Amino acid sequence: MQDQENTQAPETQDQAPAEELKTAAEGQPVEKSAEKPAENAASGEPSLEQQLANAVAKAAELQDAYLRAKAEGENIRRRAQEDIAKAHKFAIEGFAESMVPVKDSLEMALQVATPTIESLKEGVDMTLKQLSAAFEKGWLDRERAVLHVAVKPGWEVE
Repeated sequence: MQDQENTQAPETQDQAPAEELKTAAEGQPVEKSAEKPAENAASGEPSLEQQLANAVAKAAELQDAYLRAKAEGENIRRRAQEDIAKAHKFAIEGFAESMVPVKDSLEMALQVATPTIESLKEGVDMTLKQLSAAFEKGWLDRERAVLHVAVKPGWEVE
């Protein structure tokens, strides 16, 4: 008798999955055994649906953080380009302003009715000082000019 019971028990266990497959193939809902959710609840693990929802939420959060970081990087790059353009503009304006006194000195030298050699020499000396001060203020010097000659063929520096 025990042999018959042992042989019958496996048949009933095999029949249950076969019935689930049969009902699943027919499109009817399959009842899941209550043992697996109980195992998950007992072990403290979230269900697969919860894990999927958590993963989707985390992915959305990371994508949002990525997009924000990318936008911030683009904003920083754009602001840096604007700052460079402003610096060039103000540098050019500053240099042009420092050249105005040089122009004025040259115009005054041309307006002298009877120039003497001493007055011309004094005027040229004063103009040279103004020009040197303008170059110094604009950070222009012979070494930087030599660098430009190496970069831009055709420029000459004495």
